[in-house]
Amino acid sequence: MAETATAGASSTAQPWTAAQPQTSAPPRKAVWVRFLPVVGPLLLFVAWDLVVRSGWIKPILLPTPWDTLTTLV
Repeated sequence: MAETATAGASSTAQPWTAAQPQTSAPPRKAVWVRFLPVVGPLLLFVAWDLVVRSGWIKPILLPTPWDTLTTLV
């Protein structure tokens, strides 16, 4: 009986091999996701410009984005 167990174990034992990395590519992001870092600042500048131009805040307190950028340059 011991011979049967030894013979069965040696016939199924295989040498160890390293795990193979998966070859599937990671899922691709949508195109619009690339533009998200740009959308936030653009919306901020548009809101800033609209608030000043509509008269809710006087330009002496908060100048338009264009005036701010020209002064900065």
